[in-house]
Order: sequence, then C-alpha cells, then structure tokens
Amino acid sequence: METIAVYWEPIVRVYGYDVKRDISLIELELPLDMLEDIGDQADQLARSGKGFTMTLVQQATEHSFRICLVTAFQDADAVFNLFQKTAIENPELEIRTPHKVELLSFHGPHFQDRYGIAEATFNALDPSDITIFAAGCTGTSVYLIVEEGKAEEARNILSASFVVPEAKARKDLLRH
Repeated sequence: METIAVYWEPIVRVYGYDVKRDISLIELELPLDMLEDIGDQADQLARSGKGFTMTLVQQATEHSFRICLVTAFQDADAVFNLFQKTAIENPELEIRTPHKVELLSFHGPHFQDRYGIAEATFNALDPSDITIFAAGCTGTSVYLIVEEGKAEEARNILSASFVVPEAKARKDLLRH
C-alpha cells in the first residue's frame, strides 16, 4: 500500500517576496537547429560578465523555441547587439528589442507538497491590468516577469492569497 500526502492551507504561506528592478527582457525565437549556437553565445556573454538574471526556454512550435533573457538594464544593449548580429546572418532568428521589466519571485515551504500554486498565482493576478511576459515555477519558487513598475502591485495582490507568517514568540521557550 502506498500513501500519498497532500498539504493544503486556505492561505498559502511563503518565505517572502523579492523584487528585482532595472532589468530588461530580450526575447528570441529560433529554430531548433540554432539552439546550440545561441547557447554558446549566451555562455560567451556570461563569461564576459554580461550574465542573465533569468533565462527561460520554451518550445514555441514543433520546430522552434522561444527564449526569454532577463539581464541587467545596463547590459541589455550589449546582449541585444550580439544576438542582433546573429539575426542579420540568420533570418530565421527573430529578436525583439529589449524593454524594461521587473522580476517578482516568492518561495514557499510547502509548494512541493500541494498542487495549485501556479493556478492560484495566475487567478489572483488575472483581474488586474498587469502584463506577465513570462513565468517560471519550480518545486518551491514562482518567478514572474512583469512590466516595469508593476511588481509591487503584483506583490500586493498576491499577498491576499500568499502570506508571509509573522513570527510568534513561544512563551515556553523564553527564559526569565
């Protein structure tokens, strides 16, 4: 017999929220056979100190991928220019001009033990006018790339569904 435990709480507890500002999003769409070359270029950028705050890769069509590169705002032009040179030589590579965004992330102690974290996130934000350019969800974390100036608003909306518990002093542990 196998037992499967599912953890459920009406308001999800999180460790806290983190907001990163002064970052830019660069989006690439490329055929499968270019993925290795673009990966090599990204590695070259990282080795030159122009790394990424976040990178997301997703399949766009049966034969192409979409890559979202989030980089420091001051590095966005250098990153864009490198990939732009490749796009000029390879018309099947599409690159979108960088634009400023913010990254909101939060992490929870029980995200792996319960279902519905991503659904709760998107349902909470759905009525708002916040544009989510990309999202990443891992076992214990959620990452949202939102338009510039909207991360705090998103955090405020999400705090109705995802709460940071306040520490409570246990009297039995306090010594007088």
